[in-house]
This record gives sequence, structure tokens and C-alpha cells, in this order.
Amino acid sequence: MRYWLSLTTRLTILFSLSSAGVLLGLGILISLAIDRHFADEDYAVLGDNIRLIQKIAAMGPPASVSARLGETLEHLPGFVAHVGTAEGDSLHASNGFDFSAAFAAMAQLAPGRNTQDGRE
Repeated sequence: MRYWLSLTTRLTILFSLSSAGVLLGLGILISLAIDRHFADEDYAVLGDNIRLIQKIAAMGPPASVSARLGETLEHLPGFVAHVGTAEGDSLHASNGFDFSAAFAAMAQLAPGRNTQDGRE
């Protein structure tokens, strides 16, 4: 004997599944939008910090760049930087951070590219 669900039960099931699908889709959409927003904010702050380092490096004799960078970057919690010369000499490196993984990644970049663009 076949038992048929009543119209009310079938409509309730349809409404529940439709609502669950819409809410799941909205949840995914909102999650992606939030991730994108915070990534954009992070890159904006990173760009500001890079411009600050460039400004400090351009403002005086190269001999004092290391001291000025050290004084300035100690006030940026969580920001680590390694600043070097075109010849490869280190001007400043944040304390307590191992840059070897970043240098290994840079060594694997395509020829002619000596830097990462911040989104890698």
C-alpha cells in the first residue's frame, strides 16, 4: 500500500528545502564578500607601510636608513619587513622573523622579476 504525503506536508518540505538553499547561498555570498573586503583592507594597509618605508629610505643618507627604519617600524605591531639595497646588502630586518622562506619563494620567481607584488 502506498502512502501519499498530504499537500500541507509536501508544501512544508518544499518551503523548508527552498529556504535552506536560499540561506546557504546567501551565507556563501556574504562569506566571500567579507573575505574580499578584509583582503582589500589588508593590502591597503600593507601599501601604506610600503610607501612609508620608501619615504624613509629616500629621505637621507643611506647610512642612517637602518636606524630610522628600526625606530619607525617598531611602532607597527605585527608588521615585519626586510629592506635591502640593490646590491643585496641588508639595511633592516625585523627582529624575531625568519625571512628564509620568503627568500626561497623569491628565488623561484620568473626570471626578470625580483619582487613579489603583495598578492602572492
